[in-house]
Amino acid sequence: MKAERLFTIIGLVDEDLIEEAGRSVKRPWTQTLGTVVAACLALSLAAGPMAALLSPKGMKEEAASAPAASAPAAAEPQSPGTAPESEPFLSYAGPIFPLTTVEETALTATRRLTFDISTPSRAMVYDHYEITNPTEQEITVNFLYPVIGCLGDFDRIEPRMGEWNRMTTPFAGRYAGSFQSAYGSGDPDGTHNLDTPSTWEDYAAAIENGDLEYALSEIEDLTEVVTVYEFSNITGPTDQYDAATLAVEFTIDPESTTVMTYGFNGCTEITGWRQYDFFVPNGERRDTNPKLLVVRGEDLTDYTLHGYADGGCDTLIDGVFCSVTRTEMTIDKLIDTLCRNYLWENQDNFSGILNTDAQALPIKLFRRAAAELLTEYGVLSDAPTDRYADGRLDEIIQEALTLERIFYFRTPSVTLAPGKTYDLTVGLHKEGSFDFAGSGSEKEGVYGYDLLTTLGSSLAFTDQTLCVEYFDYGTSYHKTQGMGFLANITAHNLDETFIQSGETLLDLTQQHFYFEIAP
Repeated sequence: MKAERLFTIIGLVDEDLIEEAGRSVKRPWTQTLGTVVAACLALSLAAGPMAALLSPKGMKEEAASAPAASAPAAAEPQSPGTAPESEPFLSYAGPIFPLTTVEETALTATRRLTFDISTPSRAMVYDHYEITNPTEQEITVNFLYPVIGCLGDFDRIEPRMGEWNRMTTPFAGRYAGSFQSAYGSGDPDGTHNLDTPSTWEDYAAAIENGDLEYALSEIEDLTEVVTVYEFSNITGPTDQYDAATLAVEFTIDPESTTVMTYGFNGCTEITGWRQYDFFVPNGERRDTNPKLLVVRGEDLTDYTLHGYADGGCDTLIDGVFCSVTRTEMTIDKLIDTLCRNYLWENQDNFSGILNTDAQALPIKLFRRAAAELLTEYGVLSDAPTDRYADGRLDEIIQEALTLERIFYFRTPSVTLAPGKTYDLTVGLHKEGSFDFAGSGSEKEGVYGYDLLTTLGSSLAFTDQTLCVEYFDYGTSYHKTQGMGFLANITAHNLDETFIQSGETLLDLTQQHFYFEIAP
């Protein structure tokens, strides 16, 4: 039956205080704050551009429509090793997920998933579906396509198709990893380090734990009011001291007051006594701005400012000045301010954390990711992780951009007529998983790709086919047979016919399939 084309997707200011640094007793340096190398930079998870195409049944896919030419001479393919699963890669890019819908429906589907490995490290993927409404009633749905990535790489995973750019609405799931000890067996229950997703089961667990429901839900407003002290107009004798430092010192009752910081470089804590410090800007060092102390609960009763020769805060110096402004605002307003400030300050991508156009990043998703870390793992949690327990908002904001999660791209609402079948194709670039050069791994130079068949999908699949192809854009040669001369399949868990034809019917009782290639 001929199908019809539906759509193409693819605060309160009290005073300014100018204070000169005075004298105080010597205090030990206990913590140096630095930018954490983001796991998302090490794990290149970007997938994009993506385009979804819902069209009449029978339309050819883009790659398959290229004219064929004479095939180049081919070497015999190597015999691959097969195994139920492969050893995890050091940089895991995550699987390709199946299409799903927002609503529970009776739709059935077939799927043909094609990997064009012309560039073995970054495949072009065409995920093609024939979707049928087998009922006697119209079915209206919103399709969802899950893609793994991080906010800092958003424009590489965002749906795009020429002038139809951003025709889909993005939603973001939770951080898909967990936390681990920084001290190994000496602290088995520690949570100082990130434990980023390294296998498909990590993402499967996120799906099974309600990740989609979380992504589509509205989060509770953080209306609690906090007191924010901002330190600005900072000057000091930076011509005499390479690392001149300003420290703010005060005493609190930890049972009634919680302190968070943004833009500070060090902290010393002795019972209720606190010292927070930052380097005086010298015109050369790229420095975080603003510099904030955020007080939750009972406000500070008093504080003092002191200047030091360096971040060790051992040698007092004169001539360090700043302005202090006290403001009250909600936590929601605080997070929004910090997220917007970070995008503005890092719009030139100097940090290597924001690798996307700051103007294109959905601020709503950024705010939500930061709120998630603060409320589920930070000082607003009932059980903060060690990593975020000291209240460093810098780390919260940065890692909201870099932590891996599943994004769900929702199409506009469409209606499928009873008894009709429709084509929908999603195209995306997909980075391969790999082991870093110099790691000593036996899989250096090998790239891995994997997929999930039905997990998380509301569609009732009747069959799925995997195809691996090579398209030589220089000669217009479309290669689908005998892959070995172009990319050796070094390992897989597919049927043995796959290596002969580059194509195989997938067993839908098995969730996960993978293949690894060496150029």
